[in-house]
Amino acid sequence: MNTAEKIIRVASEIAENEVERRIGEWLAIEVVDDTEVLTDEAQELFDEVYDNVTTILNRHFS
Repeated sequence: MNTAEKIIRVASEIAENEVERRIGEWLAIEVVDDTEVLTDEAQELFDEVYDNVTTILNRHFS
């Protein structure tokens, strides 16, 4: 696994944990066409945290 893949994996895990911490797992997920997806609010939070973490990690590993 290269550095970019590690950054993506770590950023995703941190973002998922932050969504669960702030919103809660049950409120962050809705079912659409028999598929679990994040609610709009949860997706926005995930994207924000993911972007921040990837920026920090990329700076650190550059």
